[in-house]
Amino acid sequence: MEFCPECDSLLIVDKVGKKTVLKCRDCEYTARLTKKKAEVYVLSDEIEHKENEITEIIEVEETSDSIPEEIREDLMESYRESIESFQYQ
Repeated sequence: MEFCPECDSLLIVDKVGKKTVLKCRDCEYTARLTKKKAEVYVLSDEIEHKENEITEIIEVEETSDSIPEEIREDLMESYRESIESFQYQ
């Protein structure tokens, strides 16, 4: 990591034409990267997530054959207890 010499903010990697530079978002300071340093930095717009970082959202429509409210409450309570137990292990 490198920091701006003018305002001490973190410098980010950016492309200016065909050149890769370090740029400050706060004060617009830019610094040219030497070829050796440019090889260390990688510009990427894609964020890779591990399988355990992905959150799956499931929507359930309530129908006449859905789980009765008493059972649903019991299941939710069991779920909360298991989550709390898991968090403190």
